[in-house]
Amino acid sequence: MRASDPLELEIMAEEGEEFSVCSENEKNPAGDAVGPPLPKVRRIVTSVPVEIKEGEPHLTASVIEKEEGGIVSRENLLGAQSFAALTEGKGVSSEYLVSREKINADIKRELMKEIRRYGRKYERIFKLLEEVQGPLEVRKQFFEFTIKEAGRFKRRHLIQCLEKKREEMLSPM
Repeated sequence: MRASDPLELEIMAEEGEEFSVCSENEKNPAGDAVGPPLPKVRRIVTSVPVEIKEGEPHLTASVIEKEEGGIVSRENLLGAQSFAALTEGKGVSSEYLVSREKINADIKRELMKEIRRYGRKYERIFKLLEEVQGPLEVRKQFFEFTIKEAGRFKRRHLIQCLEKKREEMLSPM
């Protein structure tokens, strides 16, 4: 849109549209034609009251509030619920499962930090892998994640040690 007189410019400014002062033939250093800047998008988050019905869990769309005032994300809760289906009938509470998910997430973050550190001090990494909570499948996933992360940082010796330890973990079965 090209505005030629000041009245049209004023109308465009009132409507909130932005225009470019550059000529159409002008190009940026990359060789592309310079266009008007992209509009900025602003996201507005509002909280909507949720009707609570009997027999339904009291979940909002994104979070659950705990008694202590903390917040548990729905993603963790859904993962815990899917795991709860596997362990149903064993008397495992959902609060325990959520805490297990939180502990494992903390362990994963610490593993990433330890792998990035320089040197061959792997004791802390193996100690963290022993602290992973859950069934053997979860421990196996953590070993695979750690091996991939070590590969990302080209820690060949660590990868060899992790593969040996994983084989030791799987061999007693």
